[in-house]
Amino acid sequence: MADETKTSDSANASSRSAWRTTTGGFTLFGKIFFLLGFITIIILLPILLTFYQNGLHSVTTKTPKTEQQLRSLYWTNSNGISRANLDGTNVNQSFITGASGPGLAVDGSYIYWTNVDAGTIGRAKLDGSEVNQSFIRTAMYYPNPVFSDFPAIFGCETTEELDKYNKGSENSCRTIHKDMKLQIIQTVSSYVRVLILSGLDYRADFLWAYKGEKYYVNPEDIKLEGSGTPHGLTVHGSYLYWENIFDSIGRANLDGSNLNGSLITANHPLGVTVDDSFIYWTNESTNTIGRAKLDGSNPSPNFINGANFPLGVAVDGSYIYWVNNQTNTIGRANLDGTGVNQNFIISTTTPYGVTVDDSYIYWTNPDSNKIGRANLDGSKPDQNFITGADGPRGIVIGK
Repeated sequence: MADETKTSDSANASSRSAWRTTTGGFTLFGKIFFLLGFITIIILLPILLTFYQNGLHSVTTKTPKTEQQLRSLYWTNSNGISRANLDGTNVNQSFITGASGPGLAVDGSYIYWTNVDAGTIGRAKLDGSEVNQSFIRTAMYYPNPVFSDFPAIFGCETTEELDKYNKGSENSCRTIHKDMKLQIIQTVSSYVRVLILSGLDYRADFLWAYKGEKYYVNPEDIKLEGSGTPHGLTVHGSYLYWENIFDSIGRANLDGSNLNGSLITANHPLGVTVDDSFIYWTNESTNTIGRAKLDGSNPSPNFINGANFPLGVAVDGSYIYWVNNQTNTIGRANLDGTGVNQNFIISTTTPYGVTVDDSYIYWTNPDSNKIGRANLDGSKPDQNFITGADGPRGIVIGK
């Protein structure tokens, strides 16, 4: 019995010893495991928290758009205005219909365009709504023509044709019927330069109307709201600027008031742009770029020479750019008129309009119905940046 008790005590002692060994081993392993787990949590927790916060941010907020994404490219087509993203996507060829162009300008609230045939400047909101084709009338016009005493007016396209008609040697003149509206552009001797507006579609015809005894347009009956025919257009600060095809640069407040159709005298201008100090314009008949102060003073009609049928013109913080339509190039010069490069970009297709942003230069190719783009330094020109246009001419960047 005593031996059995000893044996039992010995077994219990061995068991307790084994338990202490096992327990002691587990405690040491547990301590190591706990320490490693703690270190892992300390390391991974910030990483996991960052992933969580980023994931939550991506769900609850949108990545802010860049300035490039917030702006759009606008251009005039044969009968309207088109719009696309600056990267050439999301093209809308019928953004605004009925505009004849080619002048185009955009500010923070509105888009403006010229209607050459109608002698007006149109305006709409940036979403294309509230279209007003006659926001500004830039030409003299006959608001309610009444020709009760004059059944018709004979008109000739040139003074030479009129002379031939008067001498009876040739009947090349045409009849303007009494229901047509007239816009008198200028008066020379016994002739009146007129713009004929036929009905509501504003189809136009330029001719010389003879001020004779029977067929006479009385200038006193003409309502004056400006002068000339608007072509190019730009906006800067509180003003709209445009060039009248024949002989001048005009200006008006952004609300259309204080119209001055002859701010600057020019020589057949076809493009205009403005920076913080100067107005620049193209003189097609003299192949020059003109410049004047913003108030129209100190004009320099031959600021840059050597262009070739210059049309559109643009300016940024360092350079002035213009289109050489006849040589299929885009020219560039320093803002002070030095460093002239008439072949800054070559191999365009009868370019018409031009505009720039901080990264690129864009231009219109009306004959190929395309919009071109190149890096601002003139490299990597892409003549097919946007295709499918319809005789694009004016082009501008805006919101």
